Amino acid sequence: MILNCIILFLIFFLVGKFFFGQFSILESTMLGMFSCYFFIITFILLNIRFENIFFIILLLSFFSILRIVYRNYNNLKIFLLLRNFLNLKSIKIILKYLFIFIIFFLFFIVIFYDIYRFPLEAGDALAVWFHKAKFFIYAPGLDHFPAINYPNFSSSLWSISLYLFKDNFNLSRIIFTFILFVNLMLVYYKFLRTYKNFLINSLLLFFILAFYSLSTFAGNYRYSNSGYADIVITVFLMSGFTYGFLSFANGKFFLKDYFFSCFSLGMLSSIKNEGLIISIAIILIINFIFLFNFFNLYKNNLKNILFCNIFFLIISFFPYIVYTYLRLYYVDKINIFSEFFTLSNLTVNLWEKFLMITKYFYLALVQNRVIGTMILILVFLNIYYSKKFNIILQFIFLTTIFCLVYIFTIYLLSKMPLEWHLQTSLSRIFFPFTGIMSSLCFLILNYHYNKNK
Repeated sequence: MILNCIILFLIFFLVGKFFFGQFSILESTMLGMFSCYFFIITFILLNIRFENIFFIILLLSFFSILRIVYRNYNNLKIFLLLRNFLNLKSIKIILKYLFIFIIFFLFFIVIFYDIYRFPLEAGDALAVWFHKAKFFIYAPGLDHFPAINYPNFSSSLWSISLYLFKDNFNLSRIIFTFILFVNLMLVYYKFLRTYKNFLINSLLLFFILAFYSLSTFAGNYRYSNSGYADIVITVFLMSGFTYGFLSFANGKFFLKDYFFSCFSLGMLSSIKNEGLIISIAIILIINFIFLFNFFNLYKNNLKNILFCNIFFLIISFFPYIVYTYLRLYYVDKINIFSEFFTLSNLTVNLWEKFLMITKYFYLALVQNRVIGTMILILVFLNIYYSKKFNIILQFIFLTTIFCLVYIFTIYLLSKMPLEWHLQTSLSRIFFPFTGIMSSLCFLILNYHYNKNK
């Protein structure tokens, strides 16, 4: 399993490096995930077999290696790296990151044991997400494309993992843990590079890693290996928001970070349907805060910002283009949204439904009390230290309003029995917002560290 995770990492990194050479290792790995998704979906629509798709991905990886070797041959960077090992400062840095690696490895072992202990047996993870992953591998034809109203990102990556694990669907679930770890390391790495506060960031990383690795839902299944897409949308929202916010929050505009944020947030619609609404709301909030607090900086970079936002919209609507294509040409027409939601429900028993939603929303907060309690404490600390309504509090305020409106609207419009709908789905609908809450924990602590340094 560890070997296959290393292979996954190398494939995603090399594909990302092939198309996006100027990004770091973890950023390239994320971009490689996105690229592999677009490759698989596009080629499947062209009726190309998965074996050939995987071969193309490996071919890109091979050319990426050649390009890396060619570009770095004259610099002899590997020899410089070996020489730096003799440097005491470098040894200290290596020991620090070795400590972080050991923490991740221990959580990996816990999750690996959990996968063996609780094999998938039912639910959407097996019936939908895994079923789509099998479809990509065996490609029986677009007439048999399963659950076209469900996005394809998680299943496309699961198909690569499933292919490497030789059809062992249970072990192949490690792809979700892999995505979790890469995103958390990316956020951790970004804050270390921005604020250089190893101790605070490492402690916070440990608590957040424990929360996401060990939190359970749907019986015994953990979010980190359940096969559901909830953990994927949560951590992508976390990394996308982090890069978007830090691309300007320190008074300078970093185009590469803003572009990476738009790419990450744009992928949310390919992970879950509700990702489109959440990503558009977050990108609007980020742009509003950027414009409100740094008007001249925003104006001076308007062309680049517009380009990135147009790119964001194109990526965001890609799964709906695929969905429309399949509906028109290969499968029966369905209208998934009107089947479950209607405006006429909005005024029916409004007060009773409002009270019931409030009750279950409170229970969702209790269920995620670790992150919730942490963010509340940090918000009070932030107010105490800042003595003003800074950009972090602005984002907390606007995101809280969006979260409440979003969740209450979903259930007020629902055509399903309300209490049953709340019991079976609210925890998973609320869960993605814990990713932003985790980023805010990093932001608040680093903000004051940087200010008081």
